[in-house]
Amino acid sequence: MFRLKVLLNIPVLVDFTGQACKACKVMKSRLENINKSIGDKIRIVYVLVNEQKDLTKKYKIMLIPTMVLLDATGREVWRLTGEIEEQKLINKIEKYLKAE
Repeated sequence: MFRLKVLLNIPVLVDFTGQACKACKVMKSRLENINKSIGDKIRIVYVLVNEQKDLTKKYKIMLIPTMVLLDATGREVWRLTGEIEEQKLINKIEKYLKAE
């Protein structure tokens, strides 16, 4: 089973996604670009909701794509559901990192 605890020494953006979801594919591409630019400050992980049902239930994921930002201790900071423009997501992540 996927365990977030092993990732928690820097903030983690968890992308709850699905294989047949068009919006999820768009967001995965955007997140891959974001990872190239700020991947040293934040870790991005992908959770397939059909394969990780316990984790999906724990975080009460109702729609995909849903991105959940966890701080370095595992506390949820914010979540977004649906598509978001790449630059807006970068701005939101960087705003959190500056406030941290």
